[in-house]
Amino acid sequence: MRHYTSDDYKASVWEVESGRKILPDLNHGDAVMSAEFSPEGLMILTASLDGSARLWDAYSMQPIELNPVLRHVSRLMQASFAPDGHRIVAAGADGTAYTWDLAGSITIPMALSGVVSDDGTRLLLTNKNTFRILDTASMKSVEPAIQVDSPLLEARLSSNGRFALTVTANYEGPNLLGKLVRVWDCATGACVSSPIALTNRTARVSLSCDGQRLVVVTERGVRLWSTKDGKPVGPVKVHREPVSGAVLSSDGSRLAIFGGNLVSLWDTSSGHEVCAPLRHPLPVSVAEFSLAGHTIVTACKDNQLSQGEARVWDASTGKPIGHPMIHRDGILCAAFSRDGRRVITGGEDFTAVIWDVKTGNPTSAPMRQENQVRGVAFSPNGRWVATAALDGVARVWDAITGEPVTPPLKHPGVLQFVRYSADGYTLITANESGQIWRWDLRPDLRPSEDILLLSQLLSGAQSTASPGPGTLEERRGVWRSLRSAYPDDFAVSQEEVLGWHSRYARVSQTAQHWAAVVFHLSHLAALNPKDSTVLGRLKQSEDHLAEEKSR
Repeated sequence: MRHYTSDDYKASVWEVESGRKILPDLNHGDAVMSAEFSPEGLMILTASLDGSARLWDAYSMQPIELNPVLRHVSRLMQASFAPDGHRIVAAGADGTAYTWDLAGSITIPMALSGVVSDDGTRLLLTNKNTFRILDTASMKSVEPAIQVDSPLLEARLSSNGRFALTVTANYEGPNLLGKLVRVWDCATGACVSSPIALTNRTARVSLSCDGQRLVVVTERGVRLWSTKDGKPVGPVKVHREPVSGAVLSSDGSRLAIFGGNLVSLWDTSSGHEVCAPLRHPLPVSVAEFSLAGHTIVTACKDNQLSQGEARVWDASTGKPIGHPMIHRDGILCAAFSRDGRRVITGGEDFTAVIWDVKTGNPTSAPMRQENQVRGVAFSPNGRWVATAALDGVARVWDAITGEPVTPPLKHPGVLQFVRYSADGYTLITANESGQIWRWDLRPDLRPSEDILLLSQLLSGAQSTASPGPGTLEERRGVWRSLRSAYPDDFAVSQEEVLGWHSRYARVSQTAQHWAAVVFHLSHLAALNPKDSTVLGRLKQSEDHLAEEKSR
């Protein structure tokens, strides 16, 4: 069954034997130029002049649950599945070929519950009165599980992932006095602080990068504590308005406190304010230091549809750098590139924008999500940026062009955090419930010429302005050449084949698509002819298929 139309903005599915149209139409915003089934028949891929390729459930005709729309800059002429069904090649009207890896669309990433360091290098997992630290790139434990003397109320990592703080209840006999904070070296698992007793049960705590200072935030103000001797460092630093948050620079020399429309900058050595408060037209929503600590970006928002503003300031003088960076609505998040030359902001206007720090001018077009952008991050090399949105969708973008380089990466719940691992090949996302996802972003290291050949092979000469392999013999030659150069890319283990057929046999059986069930179970039976369970299921499915054809 296959039919597509290119003049009425929709694709239709028809039954071959009867010639009647079945199921609802697949709608686009412009003419549909191609449509095809996936190899196993579970999905339909359409391409349209509206610049999108779309994935549909072949039974319900609804967009697939995860990431159904793959958007492109140019109008699309064709989109095709690779033979294994794991990749899509799309051909643009401007002669550009796009290759999509469907892992981001149909594969669920590793999901955990825990806390991630701000730099994305470490993951902290807790279980009652124990915790352990994992490297986010390798997912290997840095040290064996560390045990504390009572159940954990909270655990956090320093922004560089080198130290962890734990919060437990502080009792004297049956009486609860408050909270007890300890600091741990993540490399050795040793406790490196004196216990710090806090009587304010609602106080928020964070840790300096060197593990030497504890930042305690209350509505009244902020206080620093020495983790070495467990004593406060200077008096409470009082903000002029109720405190929303505080952040230390990476070297610990500057403390920024924000609340209301103001940000106050403090020298941690002298305990004095560096300058007059930094002022915004709306309540301040975020403050972040650059990696070197020489500059700070702050942004604001309110509960109305008001223009949001972000500014970069000199952290030593409080003087503004560049023009104000404006969103059409409030700004929720901001982050520096590692070299401190660019800033990315995310807003309530559903966009993220990259800005030049010196001028305050945008360096790319706005990157548009389908909901408010709650988290942003640069990759370590500054080549990519990632965004996380209120609707649970994360995405990776080209930091130069502002174009998406992955499909939407969907999650349950509201996303509020996104970071890269130190090697840049892993994306870490987290939602408000403390669930964490780890996405594998390892790049395709094959030469672009070979990727182009593969694109031409899969989707024909339409996939590029340059001529592709034309005759069948030419295509066979390209196939043999690529297979010889990259044998691992063309090899599939028996376990993978068994897993693939088993999975889609179940999915097809649930959907009562008996032709697909017979297809997958027949392959399973051929691979394992002594499996009586598979043979029984195959016989039942063949009976269902025969009954379906006789109607």
